[in-house]
Amino acid sequence: SLLTELRELLATGKEGLIIREGLRVCLVGAPNVGKSSLFNALLAAERAIVTPVPGTTRDYLEESLSLNGYLVKLFDMAGLRATAEEVETIGISRTRQLMEQAERILYLEDGTQAEDEFAREGLDDGDSRIIRVLNKSDILPKEKIDEYRERGYIICSAKCGAGLDELQKGITSGLELDSETIASGILSNLRQIEAVERCIAGLEKGLGALGEGLGYEFIAFDLKEASEALEEIIGKITTDDMLNRIFTDFCIGK
Repeated sequence: SLLTELRELLATGKEGLIIREGLRVCLVGAPNVGKSSLFNALLAAERAIVTPVPGTTRDYLEESLSLNGYLVKLFDMAGLRATAEEVETIGISRTRQLMEQAERILYLEDGTQAEDEFAREGLDDGDSRIIRVLNKSDILPKEKIDEYRERGYIICSAKCGAGLDELQKGITSGLELDSETIASGILSNLRQIEAVERCIAGLEKGLGALGEGLGYEFIAFDLKEASEALEEIIGKITTDDMLNRIFTDFCIGK
């Protein structure tokens, strides 16, 4: 019964981190597909420089906003392309690093890309984090828009604001923590998540020892490990623990 409760609690860890630290969303795609324009449109502010010159965004820009009650950290990234320009190459490398850490990846196109360009950029169709977006719908023919919509793209225009509501809903979709779950308790940092994982491991080892008919001292040892992991979360520590932590983490003079 306790294992079931702890596994349910552990499942809140990912959403808890998002509530605490923010949902990381990367805007990626080829140069000039409108990443910076969409970045500005979502922020409702002229934060990024927008020009017709490819490669304007060399490093990434980061801003925070609230979408449907969630804190979102939005990243405007360097355009993905082959280039010999040193600064832009560094920017593209940082783009790929941030993509690995992001919870959502908005892959933008403007209707001029070849169908195999997505795979050529190293992106995986099976990656659930990726949301495909067709930008510049205000200047595209209806046939092109219908084609992309059938392929599962969200259609929008950063210039006139069309489709932004649908895109915002798509960014926060799948985040299912309701007020009742939050009120009953969620994990909100890596320390808590790791402690619950250690507690679950201790309980599973204890159950295994019980099933194998080992002595109660083995089961007690596993349960003690599980209990100590939970005590880390609720802050129950002994004087010895406090003294050991002080002398480990701080430089104490005579």
